[in-house]
Amino acid sequence: MAESTSVRISPDLYELARQHAALEHCTVGGQIEFWARVGRAALNNPDLPASFVAQSLAKIDQFNFGLSSFSTPFDTRRGRYIMNKPFEMYSDLLERFLAHKLSLQEFSVAFMERFQAETGQLDEPLFLLLDELFGDVDSTTDDPELLAEDPDFYLDKEGLETKAGDILRRMRAWRAHRVAA
Repeated sequence: MAESTSVRISPDLYELARQHAALEHCTVGGQIEFWARVGRAALNNPDLPASFVAQSLAKIDQFNFGLSSFSTPFDTRRGRYIMNKPFEMYSDLLERFLAHKLSLQEFSVAFMERFQAETGQLDEPLFLLLDELFGDVDSTTDDPELLAEDPDFYLDKEGLETKAGDILRRMRAWRAHRVAA
């Protein structure tokens, strides 16, 4: 059974959460948790509209809890994802981005939120690859002035796709070596 903690909120917020929870077929606590995740992700990605962040998180939840052969549950007590199969999860995320099943923004939000909320113990080679990808995602822009100003630092979508493909190839090589060992 999931652990819970009581929190005092205003009656107005509770009522609003209850109404939205009924529409979304979830609990009041689940609705408030979702709003908190949206708020945290929106603060971490101030250049993205909050509505886009909310839609992206809903898609991630749908994938994680409905369509995937594995899931990445959200630990509400710690406010983080529980990482039970990080290689598979990050590989799948990269594959969906490279297959154009996720937009650049959807991929960026999903990857940044998951990596920043990482609680699992990652093998050092996997961590270093994901940390490199974190820097690549963080330096991606569609601003032509920034791209022209420092093309060795800033990446456009195609540049990120190239880097993501390379990271995925290196992750698979690391995994194959690890499994063979």
